[in-house]
Formats: sequence, structure tokens, C-alpha cells
Amino acid sequence: MSKSYTEINYSIRPAKNIERKMMAETFKRLYHFEDLNDYQYIGMGSPFFCDFKLFHNELGITDMFCIEKEENDKDRFEFNKPFDCISIKYCEALKALSLLDWSQRKIIWLDYDGKFDSGILQAIDQCVSNVASGSIIAISSNVAFQKEEAIVKYDEYGNKAVTIKAPPLDALIERVGREKIPLRVKDEDLTGWGGAKVCREISSNIVENALFIRNENVPEKQKMHASQIFNFKYFDGAKMSTYGWIIYSETEKDLYEKCHFEKLNFIKEEEKEEFIQIPSLTLNELTELNKQLPNDLNNIKFPIIPKSDIKKYHNNYRYFPNFIDAGLF
Repeated sequence: MSKSYTEINYSIRPAKNIERKMMAETFKRLYHFEDLNDYQYIGMGSPFFCDFKLFHNELGITDMFCIEKEENDKDRFEFNKPFDCISIKYCEALKALSLLDWSQRKIIWLDYDGKFDSGILQAIDQCVSNVASGSIIAISSNVAFQKEEAIVKYDEYGNKAVTIKAPPLDALIERVGREKIPLRVKDEDLTGWGGAKVCREISSNIVENALFIRNENVPEKQKMHASQIFNFKYFDGAKMSTYGWIIYSETEKDLYEKCHFEKLNFIKEEEKEEFIQIPSLTLNELTELNKQLPNDLNNIKFPIIPKSDIKKYHNNYRYFPNFIDAGLF
């Protein structure tokens, strides 16, 4: 897999920018569990470290752990590291997670740039099985499927044998295993944004199974629960999805309820999705729309702008990025 950060500037991907800000607002509500200064943030920074910058500045988190597998670019990562409170571990995610002190509450966002696969499911399982109550786990990945997917077949010794073309279901089976996929799923279920729904269901099943095992032979008050808080989808050059859950104990259920995550309009339960869409609007048009906000969508009057674009902006205007070329002014 190529290094996506050499091709994509993560600091100016508009939908990603909005998602990041929505997540930051969600994390702020965790103060009911503990001061956010005492949380640890675990992420995948790339040389841009966008999420680390935002979460340090907005949340005050000073214990930050970055997972980076591209050790060959170590000098570049160290040079671009924006704060001294960020430690970088150069290895695969599963190995890095095994080094964590799980007694500390955590915000974990494993922002993969590749296809949804078994490594992601193993990371979800590892996190859910270990995190302290009041922690959040989020996973992002590419959930696009083509009519013909390229899959790599290995021989019995684990050596690369051949790359072949396969239908999407076969490709998903190759990546996560048949037993992880609901039996009803067919090739057509993975077309369009269908892949996002299937991958969310698979991920949720991993969460439920990990909690079932964790809660075995545990007193009722110590049992752990998971509630979905993120189900984002967006297109910034690829179909991407982010799924996220808060993990909390029975004894701290009241703290979870005090967070009132449901009051944030982008928090979604189960199969409901928050589709982050970016309207193509000029700075003048954005300024005019802002003059009418906050407001009910039906009360916004701007006849020269398509209703569909007004709706897209209305849904996320508080988090909308402002990228301006200073040379234009």
C-alpha cells in the first residue's frame, strides 16, 4: 500500500475537516467521566498531525500517542511533530496497542487509509476488550467496493503468489474471513454506499462479541456496555466511513447519560448514518447563509442557491472549513 500522506494533504480535505471538528465536540462531553487533561489520545497522525493539533488545542489533552508504521520516514514525522507531548511508536497498530496502559481513560481514533480488513477488526477487538470505562474507540477506513476487486493470493508459505480479480463479496471474504460476514450479504449489497453498511455491521458484531467475552464471570456492576456514537460517511476522493463507540461500566452508566451525546445532531445510532457532504459555494454565498443561521432549514431564503446545497451547508455549517488563498485578497 502506498503512503497516502504523500498524495493527500489531510489538512485541507473538507469532509475530513468537518468530521474532525464534530468528533472534538463529542469528546468535550467526556468531562462528566474525568477531566480531559487526564485522558490519553491515541491516533495515526501522518506528517500533518491534524487531529493531534485540534484535540490538544480544543481539549487540552497532553498525553498523546501516535501510531505510525512508516519507520523509513521517521525523520519526517519527528520534524513535523507539533507538540512535545506527542510520542510516536513506529510499528503496526496491533503491536502499538499492546504497549498501552489500559487503566487510563482513552480516546482512540485509528484512522486507516486502506481498505476495511481483518487488521481493523482485530484492533477493535483489542480496544474493546481492554479500555477503561469512559473511553471512546473510533475506526475509519475505505469502504468502497468495485465490481471487480484486486485481491492478492498467497501460497501455503505466506509468499505472494498472484493478484487476481474477484467480485466484491469474495474480496471481503479474503480480507476479513467468511465467518465475520452476515450470511445474507451478496455482491450487490456492497455496491455504492452499501459497503459502509456492511462494514459497520461487521464492526458492531466484533464490539458485541468482545464485550460478551469481557463480561463473562464479572459482577453485574462491573459489566461494560458499548453505545455507538459515530457512523459517518463521506467522500474525499474515496468512500470513507468512521464508526465509533463509547465504552462504559454499569456503575458509570449515569455518567454516560449525563454526557447527552444524543443532543448532537450528528450522533447516530445503529444503521443511521451522518453523510458529510460539501456544497460548492463561494465565500460571499457562505457569508449570506451564515446571516440566516441558526434557523430551520425551511426558513432559509436564498433563491439563487440550489436547495440541495443549502441543506448540505445547514447540516454542518458550524464545522465548515474555511480554506482561503490569501493571494486572492
